[in-house]
Amino acid sequence: MRRQQWFLNSILADRKKDIENRQTVFWTFANKKVLKSDFEDYQLPYLERVIADGFLQVNDMGVVEMVDPVKIFIAGKVRENGDISYWHVAEPFRKVLDRLIAEGLLEVSDKLFTRDEVSYLNFHLNMKGVSNSKDVRNKYMHGSYEQDAKNQQVDYLYFLRT
Repeated sequence: MRRQQWFLNSILADRKKDIENRQTVFWTFANKKVLKSDFEDYQLPYLERVIADGFLQVNDMGVVEMVDPVKIFIAGKVRENGDISYWHVAEPFRKVLDRLIAEGLLEVSDKLFTRDEVSYLNFHLNMKGVSNSKDVRNKYMHGSYEQDAKNQQVDYLYFLRT
């Protein structure tokens, strides 16, 4: 599953650690009172967007609260990992994933590899998309490889790592 761009760039998913206590932003929202005034001026447009989209709400006392913690947790995981394997999450999370897909916040792919994995494989194996590729697959496929055993061993290690 892949994320939509604005969902990825939300302030909830983008900040890695809370400097004060070295906890995630999710943990901070779940366990502490976070005031709207705690945010910097440059963060306020993002905060307003997330509030308008229904991820957060501000109560009467100015405390920012999560509307759907599971949805925000998933946003953080997508930000951290880039993709989520549907079948590697618990059943309650799958229901939320289904809802996020239906809302258009996540997209689904039926491919074996993610886009990032395909780029990684193409870098090592093919000369596709980049000019500084290792091009290991084509080197051996077309018979133009060096007969040097050391170079072949290095190429073999690239194959193993891939």
